Amino acid sequence: MTIIGRAHYAHTAAVSAYSEKEASMIELTHEQWQAVIHEVAPTAIDPESKTTYIVVRKDEYDQLCTVRACEANAAAVLRIAWMRRMGLGEDEIAESLRDDPPAGVPAEIMQLKALDDLDKITPPAEVLGKYAIQY
Repeated sequence: MTIIGRAHYAHTAAVSAYSEKEASMIELTHEQWQAVIHEVAPTAIDPESKTTYIVVRKDEYDQLCTVRACEANAAAVLRIAWMRRMGLGEDEIAESLRDDPPAGVPAEIMQLKALDDLDKITPPAEVLGKYAIQY
């Protein structure tokens, strides 16, 4: 992996894998480390695939993972809320969450807003009851 900073360094990073289940750790040379700490958003480029990666501190990465997990939880809570408003049972909600996980908070908020809009134009049950035909 080549570290790109203010200067271009050869790929001299030593890679040590802890285990197959854990991620590899790349130890940077002193020159590479100097390039990383002087950049706002340091990048690394895979020399084979030319894929670019952003280098972030572990605590920042952990914080991003926490935010993402919180967002996923928030999306699930919103999904459950609008599905309950539609009158779906817990088994149907669980099946929906399993088969079609929430895409994100914005999509779930859109569903809630759609239900709010529907509530605005739908007459109350008492009014609908006046017009209902009994069979």
